[in-house]
Order: sequence, then C-alpha cells, then structure tokens
Amino acid sequence: MLEGLVAVKNEEQLTVTIEGQTYRLGYTAKSKQRYKALIEEIKFQGSSTKKLSVYPQISYNKKQEGYKVDFNLVTVANTEEARTSIFQDLAAGQRDSAQRVRANAARRL
Repeated sequence: MLEGLVAVKNEEQLTVTIEGQTYRLGYTAKSKQRYKALIEEIKFQGSSTKKLSVYPQISYNKKQEGYKVDFNLVTVANTEEARTSIFQDLAAGQRDSAQRVRANAARRL
C-alpha cells in the first residue's frame, strides 16, 4: 500500500508521485477496469492524493546501468482498507518513518 499524487499523463497513462519522485502506474489483467475507472475519475476531478494497493515492477536497464521502478495497480484503497493497512498499528511518527524508508529504498534501486 502506498499513498501518492495520482495524475493522468498522455490521456490514458497514470503516474503516481511519491515524495517528489514520479513513477508510471500500470495495471494487471485483473485491475484493468479499476485502472480505467481511475483515469476517468482523475480526468473529471483532477489529480489527487490516493492510497493505492500496488505491485512493484522493478527492471534493470543495461544501457543506463540502473534500475527502473514502476508500479502496477491492484486496487484503490477505500477508508476501511486504509484503516486496516499494514501501517495502521504504528504511531504517526513511526508510520511516516516507515514510509520514508520504503520510498528511499525504492529510489536506491
């Protein structure tokens, strides 16, 4: 589960921005309809911060000798899902720290 600013790029492509880093947001075969609905929602309401359940997609680019991190949408969390997420039992400071550690680790890849 991650939280970030979701925006539409090129009419049919979503991006998610987490702590200033922008990642491509794709979809799985099972989440294609949710993805399309999210595109329509963002087009109608504008970019907004969402809590998303995602699969990380990490690939290595030999030419640039570096890793690329993207995410595939599983679902958009509603309030109940957000309450029962993995970070729910952490205090506010611990939750923020855990999210920063996760984001920094993704940046290093």
